Amino acid sequence: MSAYTNPEVFIDTQSAQAYQRLQDTISGSFAKVAESYATRQNEIRKQLEENAKQIKANEMKAQEYEFSLYTDLAKSTASDPSVDWAKTYEPLIKEAVEIRSGMLNGTLTDKQGAMKRLGQIQGSVDNVVQSIATMSAASETFIEKMSKGVGVQGGIASSNDPKFLQGINVLVQKVPGSKEVYFKDNDPTKLTWRVKDQEGNVLVELDADQLKKISQGNGLIRTVPNQIAEFDKLKSTNSGIFETVPPKPGEKGDPMPTGQVNQQYLVKQNGKPKVIVNRTKASDGTEVVTYSQEIDINEIKKDVN
Repeated sequence: MSAYTNPEVFIDTQSAQAYQRLQDTISGSFAKVAESYATRQNEIRKQLEENAKQIKANEMKAQEYEFSLYTDLAKSTASDPSVDWAKTYEPLIKEAVEIRSGMLNGTLTDKQGAMKRLGQIQGSVDNVVQSIATMSAASETFIEKMSKGVGVQGGIASSNDPKFLQGINVLVQKVPGSKEVYFKDNDPTKLTWRVKDQEGNVLVELDADQLKKISQGNGLIRTVPNQIAEFDKLKSTNSGIFETVPPKPGEKGDPMPTGQVNQQYLVKQNGKPKVIVNRTKASDGTEVVTYSQEIDINEIKKDVN
């Protein structure tokens, strides 16, 4: 049996028809590539257009956010036009807008840190009202003490630093000078008031805690205790020891002290409060007789108040 052999296959590569077929194949391939390239370019162009629209929309959102921050700031600071709040907050607001833009465009690397910072800035803008209110309360407390004088009961102590007192007077606009606010250590939570004299010398810097202490009369500004007022307060609040008269029907207020100690806290003699007769001589030789009663300290110590 003879071996099988494949018949020879003739491929025409020389005739005009073969050349035309080759040209058609090449042209078709190029046409498909060109069509695919054009389609891809259209897709890229559309994507770029969509991206541009999205970026534009994000820019608009960021601008709206910036406007809202400035609007909130303007509303919050309307009660104190003596300070250029916009100048103080401009760097922080610009930073907040950049963070906001990064959030919208997805370009943030530290999202958690950025969110924390954005919250601090937003919170600082929201807390401006509280800062102004605290400053106003501190001003009212200082003005009330100053109105009573220096070195007198209920007034300002003469031992205060004159430079510090001048700064507070500028802060409350009683003497010429200027005040501004800034963020210590670039921390939005550390809003600080800087007070200067007419020459631009810094007199005092006060943060929120210090202003709060002044408003509450709790340090920083030394005052002279009002012993009369404190004693009246003591007599009113310790009504078990000191005699008081309640408000009249229909009237509001605290019980008024009479200045007398309740009889049960006086030393007794024969079951009645002991009366001490005091005899003195006036400058003209006339005898002056006064009467007093002795307080029973042991009875007072037993009082739970």
